[in-house]
Amino acid sequence: MSLLESNMKPSLNRDNKKDIYIVKVKEMSEKSCSKILKDNQSKYKNCQDIFQQELEAYGRETSVHGLKRMLSTGTGRVERVLWALCVVSALSLLIYFSQYLGNRFTQTVFKTTIYSTNYPIYKVPFPEVTICNKNRLNWARLEEVKQKYLWHAHHNTSYERLFVEIVAMHDTYSFGYFDRFANLTDKPIAELNYINFTEVVRSMTWRCEELLTECVWRMHKMNCCDIFIRRRSNMGICMAFNSIESSRGRLKQEMDSKWPWRVGTSGSKYGLQVRTLLNEDKHSPYSTSSKGITIMTVQPKVWSFTPIDIPKDVYARVYLNAFMSFFHPDTRRVSSKKRRCVFKDEQDSPDFKTLNGHVYMYENCQAACQQEYLMKFCNCTVDIFFPIGAYPICKLVDFPCLARHNHLVQYFQESYKEAFTTNHPGMVCKCFYNCRSWRYNIKVRTRPLQQKERWKTNDTLLLDINFQRDFIIVYKTDIVYTWVDFLYNFGNITALFLGCSLVSLVELLYFFLVKVPQRHLCSRLDNGKLHKKLPFGRPALRSYRERSENNLNLYKNGFKKISY
Repeated sequence: MSLLESNMKPSLNRDNKKDIYIVKVKEMSEKSCSKILKDNQSKYKNCQDIFQQELEAYGRETSVHGLKRMLSTGTGRVERVLWALCVVSALSLLIYFSQYLGNRFTQTVFKTTIYSTNYPIYKVPFPEVTICNKNRLNWARLEEVKQKYLWHAHHNTSYERLFVEIVAMHDTYSFGYFDRFANLTDKPIAELNYINFTEVVRSMTWRCEELLTECVWRMHKMNCCDIFIRRRSNMGICMAFNSIESSRGRLKQEMDSKWPWRVGTSGSKYGLQVRTLLNEDKHSPYSTSSKGITIMTVQPKVWSFTPIDIPKDVYARVYLNAFMSFFHPDTRRVSSKKRRCVFKDEQDSPDFKTLNGHVYMYENCQAACQQEYLMKFCNCTVDIFFPIGAYPICKLVDFPCLARHNHLVQYFQESYKEAFTTNHPGMVCKCFYNCRSWRYNIKVRTRPLQQKERWKTNDTLLLDINFQRDFIIVYKTDIVYTWVDFLYNFGNITALFLGCSLVSLVELLYFFLVKVPQRHLCSRLDNGKLHKKLPFGRPALRSYRERSENNLNLYKNGFKKISY
C-alpha cells in the first residue's frame, strides 16, 4: 500500500461513516414522521368513535340515575339493555306527568278566598249618595221656561199646551220609561223640534236649597250646597254627595285631596244625615205618582245603579255593609273573557267598554251599552241620562221612536248568560265586573217622624246613612295552579323518576350544544381536511422534517449538536 493510499483510506472511512450516519438520520426522520402521523390517525379515527368517547365521559360525570350504569364501559350488553329500559320507562312517565301538569296549568281554574275579615272602613270611600225627588220638576218655574224656550208665536196656542204636556212627561222621567211618549206620534211635534227639552228639564229641576237642608257629616253641620253637587244619572238630573261625576265634583277633588270623603267608624250619626224637602205644593198637577225620594248609593266613579224609593214623612236609616273583591295581578295572563273581569287599565282588552271620560266599571259598561242600543234603535241618545259625548242627541221628533223600542231597552242581559235565560228580545251586553271593586249592601229601616222631628210642613223626611260595622270583608280571586306550582311539581317528578335537577339538565344541554359541536371537525377528518388543525398533523410533520434537514446540514458543516 502506498503512502497516498494510506493517507486516503482514513478520509474515505470518515466520509463513509458520515454518509452512513446521514442515511440513518434520514431513516430515523422518516420513521418518526410516519409514527407521528400514524399516532394522530389512531387517536382521531372517526365521528362515531369521538361521539362514543364523549358519551362515555358524560356517563361518568352525569347525575341522572341509570345513565352511569348504562353508559359505563364495563357494563355488559344485557345489563346495558335493562338499564336502558329502566331509563326509557322513567322518561316516559316523566313526559306523561309533565303533560298532565301542563294541561292543569293551561286550564287556569280560579279560586276565591277570604283575604281579610277585618279590613277597616276608612280605607274604603264613603259611597256616592244621589238623592232625587220622585217628582223631578219644580212646576213653579213653568212660566219662566215657557218664556225662555217657547217661541212667541206659539204662546197661547195648541203648541203651548203641547209644550206643557211634554214637560209633564219629564216629571217622573227615568231610563227605560220611554213609553210615555207614545201619544206624541199623531201630534205636530215637528213644530216644536227646535226646543232642547234637556235644557228645559235642567231649568226646572229642583235646586239644592229647594231639596236639601240640615246636612250633618260625621256630627259636623255642613252647608248642603257645599257637599251636594248636581249631576246626571239614569234617574235624570239629581243632587249627589261625594260625587266626582260632574265638572264641579272633579274640581272639588282637585281642591280637596280627601274628596271623596271617608268615615273612620260606624254607627248612627257617624255618616251623613240630611233632611229632604218634597215641596208638594210645587209638584206637577198632572203627576199621579206617590210622593217621596229616590236614593242611589254607588261606588265613586260609577255612573249609576239600581235606585231605592223611600216614602215621605219617615225617618229612614240606611245601613251600609260593604265588601271588596279583587283579582290577583297574576290573573292578567288569562284573557278577560275567561276570568270574567276587566282591569281598569286593560284598554287593549276586547271586553273593555266604558262611558266617555270614565274608568272601566261594570255599571259604566252597562250604561255605554245602553247608549249603543239607543243609537242602534233611533240613531240618537238621551243626553239627560248619560255624560256628554260624541253621540247625537235625541230631539223631540225622535221621542216616538224611543217609545216604540221601550220594551227592548227595559230588558237587559249579559251575553255570557244567554244559555241560562229566556230568548227575550232586548239589550244583550257583554259586560264583566271590574277586577277590583267594592259593593254596598243596603238595608233601609223606616219609622214615622216624631212631632219634634217634623219640619214646617209635613212633606219632608230624614235620612241617616252610615256603615253598620267598622270592618268589611275582602275577597281575593287567584289562579289555583300558577307557574310556581307548575315548576315546583315538575321538579318533584323529575327527581322522582330520573333523580336529576336543573343542573343535570344544564349538563345535558352542555353535552349536546357545546361538547359535541366541538368535535364537529371530526367529519372533516374523513375528508382529509383536518390535518391543518390537529396538533400533530401535516404542519408538525413538515416542521419535524425541516429540523431533520437542518441537523444534517449542521453535521455536514462539522457541528456535532443535533436536535429533534
